[in-house]
Amino acid sequence: MRHDMSLVLQQVAKGRTIKFYSNIFGERSVAFKTGWLFGKTVHVALEDGEIETVKDALRQRRKNKDRATPSKIDLGANNS
Repeated sequence: MRHDMSLVLQQVAKGRTIKFYSNIFGERSVAFKTGWLFGKTVHVALEDGEIETVKDALRQRRKNKDRATPSKIDLGANNS
């Protein structure tokens, strides 16, 4: 099923787990679940450039998550 690229980027922003697939014909797609408990899995066929955009968004999310860990945040507390 062909969806808009913005749907995939919205799911990345929500923190969903994105899985990447490719078939024997060379078509590439991503999949994610729409719900927490009983959500259906949505497969989205994307082109190579769009796949790279999704991967960049995931890298950015991971990078921002690393910066937000409590051990790396200086809260200004003086621990002397």
